[in-house]
Amino acid sequence: KSRREKNRKTKTKQKIGKKNKMQTWYPNEDGCKEIISLFEGSLGGNNEVLKQCYSKLEEYAQNAEYCNYLAFILAMQEGVTDQIKEMVALGLKSHLDRAYNMIPRENLQYVKGIIVQCLNNPNAHIAKAIGTTISALFTLESPKNWPELFQIFVEGSASDDPILLQTIVETVSKIIEDANLDAESSFYDLVNVPSYGKPFSTLVPRFLQFCDPKGPQMLRAASLKTLNLLIYVLPSVLQEKVGDYLQTLTILIEDPFWEVRKGACEGIVALADVRKDFIMPNLEKLIDIMINATQDKNNDVALRACEFWLELLKEQEGESRARFQILEHFLQTLLPILFGLMKYGEADIMDIMPNKEIDMKINFMGGGINDDGDDDEIDTGEETFEANWTLRKCAAKAIDSMSMIYGDLVFKILQPNIEASLTAGVDWEIRESAILCLGAISVGSYQAVLPHLQVLIAFLLEQLKDEQPLIRSITCWSLSRYSSWIISCDQGQDSIFKTYLSELLRRVMDVDISVQEAACTAFSLLVSEAQEAVTPYIDDMIKVFTSVIVQYNGRSLLTLLDSIGALAQFVGDILIKNNYGPQILQPLFKKWDSMPPTERALCPLLECFNAMVEAFGPSYAPFSVETLNKSIALIHNTLNLPEPPKGEVDMRADFIIRGLDLIGGLCEALGTEVAQILDGKVLSETLLACLKVNDMHVRQFVFSLLGDLIKTCYPTIRPYMSVFLPTLVENLRICPIEADPRMTFISVGNNACWAISEMAAIAPEDIQEHLPQIVVKLVGIMKEQRIVKTVAQNVSVAIGRIGLINADLLAPSLEDFLKPWCLSLRAVQVPMEKQNAFHGLCMIVSKNPEGVIKFFPFLCDAICCYHPAPQELEEMFREIIHKLASMHGEEWPKYFSNFPMPLQNALKHRFGLN
Repeated sequence: KSRREKNRKTKTKQKIGKKNKMQTWYPNEDGCKEIISLFEGSLGGNNEVLKQCYSKLEEYAQNAEYCNYLAFILAMQEGVTDQIKEMVALGLKSHLDRAYNMIPRENLQYVKGIIVQCLNNPNAHIAKAIGTTISALFTLESPKNWPELFQIFVEGSASDDPILLQTIVETVSKIIEDANLDAESSFYDLVNVPSYGKPFSTLVPRFLQFCDPKGPQMLRAASLKTLNLLIYVLPSVLQEKVGDYLQTLTILIEDPFWEVRKGACEGIVALADVRKDFIMPNLEKLIDIMINATQDKNNDVALRACEFWLELLKEQEGESRARFQILEHFLQTLLPILFGLMKYGEADIMDIMPNKEIDMKINFMGGGINDDGDDDEIDTGEETFEANWTLRKCAAKAIDSMSMIYGDLVFKILQPNIEASLTAGVDWEIRESAILCLGAISVGSYQAVLPHLQVLIAFLLEQLKDEQPLIRSITCWSLSRYSSWIISCDQGQDSIFKTYLSELLRRVMDVDISVQEAACTAFSLLVSEAQEAVTPYIDDMIKVFTSVIVQYNGRSLLTLLDSIGALAQFVGDILIKNNYGPQILQPLFKKWDSMPPTERALCPLLECFNAMVEAFGPSYAPFSVETLNKSIALIHNTLNLPEPPKGEVDMRADFIIRGLDLIGGLCEALGTEVAQILDGKVLSETLLACLKVNDMHVRQFVFSLLGDLIKTCYPTIRPYMSVFLPTLVENLRICPIEADPRMTFISVGNNACWAISEMAAIAPEDIQEHLPQIVVKLVGIMKEQRIVKTVAQNVSVAIGRIGLINADLLAPSLEDFLKPWCLSLRAVQVPMEKQNAFHGLCMIVSKNPEGVIKFFPFLCDAICCYHPAPQELEEMFREIIHKLASMHGEEWPKYFSNFPMPLQNALKHRFGLN
């Protein structure tokens, strides 16, 4: 069988094309035909045939010349249908994305040469697919490896073929979208640096010409989109043409084609975002234009226009506030328009259609299943509010922003609209928009609303009982915005506070998912602000939460878990004192048991457990064994899970991380007592298995847990540290933040450093063998420029602790790390870490006092910032400072006079230094 498989693969390989002596590639005709037939076969409806075709194509894709074949097929004039060519173009893009690093340079050169010739394909769909492929390859190649591409675009943009022009414009647009727009990137150079030939100096004026209202509408829309993206790079040619660009936008904002109007709005919004100074001379005219555009009949156009108000109202340092004064003259017109847009529209109704996969409606007190779900996510949190961005939400946020700037004026203008919308008999959609508005202006216009709050809050509490779920959910949100006022009211038997809390708990038991979410979110906010004031109602809260947790699923469950976590965080002492732990935790354990190993809600559930562990501290001990066992089981179950099907989110790393983090939380909560529940062998095997996972975030949390274990129960983990320590040392590497903006590798190195530092403090004898390598790495990190502050602090503490073990090893490098060490240690807050670090440094300085001379003022400053210091350390400081001062001899007074005066005074007063 093995021989047959080998022969079959060899045969396939032989079909792939050859090169002639001139290195010009050409295909094997049979291979070409077979690939075409496989693409044709993949169009059929028979699953078995589809499977065979995809399998065979995957086999071809293993060959380095597969991309050449696909490019050749794209260029064929006969024998290939348009549908197949479009599929081949997209297949080529996919293959390049997956296999780029394994494709030889000569093959990439061939592909590039072929696909640019295909840009003028008369079929718009094929041309677009080819353009997408070109943009993907350009992003992979970078401008330095394909500098001629934009010159090809320049030449092609002189054509009168509308399909070719649109393909070029859309390809440039996609390249800009995918490109890194940072000023240090090669794409930025392509746009701005003369050595690249500045193709945009030709393309930008031509793109402006393509915006001619008399030209093809799709070309206008595509050109606008590209120019709008360029605003964020702002090449000099566009700065020079910004007047023409802005005039073009104001003309096209009335275009009959909605995509063009949308593009015009996006351009004005981009200018308001990037360069408000460009729009200031014509701001009054633009405000008039955008007020009209905000009322556009097309929802997408109106949404983009509405975003203009958000950008205009953004405050950035150094910008003139004159625009606020200009806009104020338009508020009487603009605010009622925005208020009207807060009513639910078609897009919002589509957005709130129930999602059967996640919206499980619970059945309480004999109520039936309710299908009137709501996916609309209105929340005090910015991210949730914008999760499904709509015109309604944009208008609400615009009013919110205006209230923050214009204060009470916003409420005074909108008060008639709000009052009319809250009167009896008004459609629920209009009433709902008024309730939303009350929440939006709750902060900015608070003083104007305040005299009306007694009546308004009473009205809103009644709305919590409304038959329409969307009224109930938005009322939860709006009331949450007035939590502080509700809490400040009389807390008596019939208080507003008690009524509000009771109604919220009823809404937690609502049959509608949107109401459940809104009520849980409002409850979390209320608890965070009220804290001890909720104590009399804790029994009711826990009964409600534990009754619904079994039946909650989807987003409702996430917000409920947040509420339980908030309860633990803000009233944890009361929960401990009254022994509420079992009542809360047993339902949580049951929920954990009921979840399949791939359930995404496991992550927020474990975060909730972490909140409970942190809040309960040592009092969590009765539940620690079950929590530990479940966490270890979760990690091992996850490690054994197969890779999820293509297209599904891979949650395996997240599950492992949450399990590791929860075990770490147990270590912190129980301290040294955690050793009583840990099995060192089982835990070590678990951590070693996690280190085999190819995920840096998992590794980060493994090292974090190792540090916790070393700190709290080192004897338990000691027999296995000979395996872990070399891995910690290997990962002890830190790069500057700009090289790792997401801090993935930095966090791994930082946690490795912390674990090594803890080991140096607790078990110095076990780390001696690795000290030379560790010291070289730590000193190297301190010499790096622009490392993260917390990393520098961890490394500084580690250096100090190693100084206590072996000062001779660090002494020769003292001058290399002293300055950043001193700057970092000034900010360290943990007392024992600071004491260890300074004590170790004193030991190092005693071995090499000459290494301090260059940076003596920095050492003095760091020492003066450490006050009060332990007596033993204070004496060491005094001895070192006087010794180093004496080393300057007669030059000391002159040298000392150059110290900053506050530092001179501190040294004189504390150490008698003159």
